Amino acid sequence: MGDEGSDEQIRTLIQPIKTKVTVSSRSAIPTSNLSESDERNLPYGGMAEGLLKHAVQFSLNQWLMAANNGLLPPSGTNATVGKGTNGFHLHFAMQGAQAEALLTTDLRLQQVSAEGDDTDRLETKFAAGPNGYTVTSLAVGEDGRFAPGNRIIATYTYQTVSGFQLPADVVLNRESHHEVWHYKLTGCSVTSSK
Repeated sequence: MGDEGSDEQIRTLIQPIKTKVTVSSRSAIPTSNLSESDERNLPYGGMAEGLLKHAVQFSLNQWLMAANNGLLPPSGTNATVGKGTNGFHLHFAMQGAQAEALLTTDLRLQQVSAEGDDTDRLETKFAAGPNGYTVTSLAVGEDGRFAPGNRIIATYTYQTVSGFQLPADVVLNRESHHEVWHYKLTGCSVTSSK
């Protein structure tokens, strides 16, 4: 049992709330159709809904970082490239951590891992999609520690919307609190500014 109650208590208290998520090239912002006062009137002051909004925002912001090549070194970064059996290994330093990116023979990103101080460590997995590789798993440490039982792991499956690969089903596992959040993104649309 965590701070929020047992799984059964949480299942009984949580009622589905449709949440709209606006995703730009820089951030994800979830909003529900409830006012702040309506949310506070929910069981436990709407704590579960607030946690869900945070889980959605965190996992989609992590996805955005990977989708926008935020896992690759910025231009001008010193890096070394080595040939591997299935492509290339790119080694570089980023924000105080030593990072390694695995690239296919046609230089598509397959995996990134960064190790250094545990606060900077992350692990990713990518899978081939219809328009290139998409991140399927991204793990970061919590509270400065990257160790089993203290990670936050987001996993993603995809849908195609207007030619773009967007998350369809997301699972966010916060190991330290034994929280596992599952959510679906439906009714997605893509707009662009000109």
